[in-house]
Amino acid sequence: MGRNTVLALVFLAARAMSAFEQAPHGARSIGLGGATVSVASDLWASYVNPACLSAIPGTNVAMEYLPALFGMQELKRGAISVGRPTPIGTFALSLSGFGFELYTEAVAGIAAAHEIHEGVVLGIGVRFCSLTIPGYGSDLAVGLDMGVLVHISREIAYGCALHNLNRPTIGSGEEALPQTMTMGVSFGFVSNTLVALSVGKDSRYSFRPSIGLEYSIEDVVSLRLGAEHEPSTVSAGIGIRTSLLSIDYAYTGHPDLGGTHCFSLSFVIS
Repeated sequence: MGRNTVLALVFLAARAMSAFEQAPHGARSIGLGGATVSVASDLWASYVNPACLSAIPGTNVAMEYLPALFGMQELKRGAISVGRPTPIGTFALSLSGFGFELYTEAVAGIAAAHEIHEGVVLGIGVRFCSLTIPGYGSDLAVGLDMGVLVHISREIAYGCALHNLNRPTIGSGEEALPQTMTMGVSFGFVSNTLVALSVGKDSRYSFRPSIGLEYSIEDVVSLRLGAEHEPSTVSAGIGIRTSLLSIDYAYTGHPDLGGTHCFSLSFVIS
């Protein structure tokens, strides 16, 4: 890998996100512009709000792959998550990795969701974040997340999540991991249609609103559109779902850095 390529990759990574940024996972969430803090649907929604785990139907396995972030093949992201509902709540384990040979982020997490009152779900998550830069060493930080999901009615839900409540830092320079708050609502007044709105606030930056729209055909094929501001991005996606298997794809475009493809797969094993 040439020097110019390395410099370009580091520049792209710096412009695109800070270390361990709270980014949406899974093609459905990405296709909806990341506006899933109030959408209880699959394992990936728990990356935005751990309380959203409450909707998974059984022992569920999900996998995600972004082969070239912003079109750069050296910048890849992959993740796997396993979740299961139990009599005391729904639990999930996850593992994800991002980067290339000169910069690698790895995150292992455990999350749980429990209905504390009819229609009110509380979620909590713990993430172990590892950063490795060859020649500079590696370090580990532990972040604590919390979230709530309130089903106001069959058609309306409200969600709120806080990330890195304990203010973790990483590296010898004690770089603070992003501390964020996200809240939003989702509506399902029209048959087979979901509208999701959310706004996030990183303690270092301005508010980040997002919107997502999903239309389902016979509960098998879903078409999605999404948009975010700060930075301004647009997303689109499609999903195919059966009772045991879901296959999803999304594309999101960044105004300066180009586009990213995301593929995800989830299935119920029991």
